[in-house]
Amino acid sequence: MFCQKILGHILYYYQKMSDMHGSTMMHITMGDMNKTKIPIPPLSEQQQIATYLDTKCSKIDHIIATQKKKIAYLQELKQSLITNVVTGKIKVS
Repeated sequence: MFCQKILGHILYYYQKMSDMHGSTMMHITMGDMNKTKIPIPPLSEQQQIATYLDTKCSKIDHIIATQKKKIAYLQELKQSLITNVVTGKIKVS
């Protein structure tokens, strides 16, 4: 068996992109794992890939967080509007 060093970061991203995570993992046999081929680039390239993915994923996570805040604000605004109309603070003509 051939072994090559692999960064934990890269392994994490391989897992994220594959179907080999969550409950699916319980259904994979050792025979299946032994047949699985994962391309492993040199460590320097792994580091570049991990850095790139970390940067891009971080930006996407930030955008998601920002959108969640906007959604929460709009939900509060909606609830406030409903409350103000139902209680008569805002007159509907």
